[in-house]
Amino acid sequence: MLDIKFIRENPDVVKQALTARNQEKDHSKVDELLQLDQERRALLTETESLKAEQNKVSKEVGKMKAKGEDPSAIFKEMKSLSQKTTEIDKKVGGLSQKIELIWHAIPNNPHESTPVGGESANEIVKEWGKAPKFDFKPAPHWELGEKLDILDLPRGTKISGSGFPVYKGKGALLERALIAFMLDLH
Repeated sequence: MLDIKFIRENPDVVKQALTARNQEKDHSKVDELLQLDQERRALLTETESLKAEQNKVSKEVGKMKAKGEDPSAIFKEMKSLSQKTTEIDKKVGGLSQKIELIWHAIPNNPHESTPVGGESANEIVKEWGKAPKFDFKPAPHWELGEKLDILDLPRGTKISGSGFPVYKGKGALLERALIAFMLDLH
């Protein structure tokens, strides 16, 4: 995930990266993110100044009480400041949620060496060994996984989105064994 500060300082770089990923339509997401972030930051500045004012008024109340004066007029002022702060905090919370949704939808920038375009633009950099030849058409791994009842792709899509399978039974054991193997190896 890209740092929000990086997006703020380099919106054109982020948009160029989206173009390199064939996602020009998402340029508006960057603009919307920056606009919402600016609103949120302005509201945070306002709420901080209101809280500073509340602290100042609270000290005045203490001084008034020490002198024996009636601070009821100041309490009304503090109540209105508190209400304003609460309203702004709610707005900030709503903006933060919108920002998170958009921010998580912006992908990382591809490396400069990555070819521009989709899968068809990918280049074979290195091949190792000989590709096996079969006298039948091999099935893709996702079909084999579902036939063996070790993968559940529809459930994975429902839980976390496209590209995330749910491993079942021996598939889950295999996945865990591979993780343990890599942890032990490295």
